[in-house]
Amino acid sequence: MGEAPRLVSPARVFARPTADQIWLGPSQRAALSQLSRPAQVRVIAGPSSCGKTMLAHHLAYQSGSAAVVLECRGPKDDGASVLASLLQSAGLAPWDLSEIDQRNLLTVFVQQRRSQGRRVFLLLDDAHSIKRAAVEELERLLALRADHRPALEWIVVGPPS
Repeated sequence: MGEAPRLVSPARVFARPTADQIWLGPSQRAALSQLSRPAQVRVIAGPSSCGKTMLAHHLAYQSGSAAVVLECRGPKDDGASVLASLLQSAGLAPWDLSEIDQRNLLTVFVQQRRSQGRRVFLLLDDAHSIKRAAVEELERLLALRADHRPALEWIVVGPPS
């Protein structure tokens, strides 16, 4: 007896992938190979809906449980909104803390994870929509150090412009 035809749900065929299971063609493999090299800042640029964010999540996911991904998605108008977003991403509600206290809490969080030997990725998505005041906060975070090395590995995602 022959096997019955196997029907596949359209929802399964067209479902969005997760960071651990994405389709990688030759171009994506080449990009991922370049992005996997050690660097403090990685930039993923491309047109809307081409898979930039998914590739960024995949890159961070490859590091496994030894990685923490802090995500900040634009638009952001000021430093406080950047810090609140990162704290929420870390599982720490920003409560009613001042901007300085938020920055200190995030700094302690990052330094603790680094002291545990974990990599900390800051995924800045829709980077083109970040306002100047928010960029200033991001520049402070870029200067953050742990053991005389950059504390954060940046993945910046946005359109080519």
